[in-house]
Amino acid sequence: MLAYYCGSVAYGTQTKESDTDIIVVLDEFNGIEHYYDLEEKCEYFIFGVKNWIEKMEYDEEVALYLKMFNDDILADVELIKLEDSFKPTYDKYRNRDFKDIMQNYLKTVIEYYSILLEYPDLRKNYYHLYRIEAQIKHYLETNVFTINLSTLVPLAQEKIEVYKENFKSNNKEFYKDFKLILNYLKGVLRNVND
Repeated sequence: MLAYYCGSVAYGTQTKESDTDIIVVLDEFNGIEHYYDLEEKCEYFIFGVKNWIEKMEYDEEVALYLKMFNDDILADVELIKLEDSFKPTYDKYRNRDFKDIMQNYLKTVIEYYSILLEYPDLRKNYYHLYRIEAQIKHYLETNVFTINLSTLVPLAQEKIEVYKENFKSNNKEFYKDFKLILNYLKGVLRNVND
């Protein structure tokens, strides 16, 4: 029904080492599957229609990791596949106003990274916190939510590149950055709730 790029391709943060991430939505399939093609360096996140809609609606039964990237549907990258019959559903999620989902989005990000940052080893995907911080700041300044950092926030792009090259060092300065970003996002969430 639908297939589109997610991950670093969607966010404009890919490097030479990046793999390709693709979300696939299948009719007559129930569940969520993950498949990695080592040869092609391609990672697939496969959903039944019902499961994909639950993810996009921030359903409590869906894993935080899967909901945290609901904004990748906004990527300015050509879709791989979209069945005509699924276009109204796709358009509904592609065109919704970010302010309507901002609370759920922030809650998901905060909960996910609050859990991960309790562990001593940095993970590559922590770089998304730099991206999310830049996107939220841009949204609050302009009332426009966009996801491609390569054209939006060069400083955030630079931080991401430095982090991706050095995350295995477990440098405590990165932890400080991420804790500050989480506190910032918590403050934004409090304002949204008020």
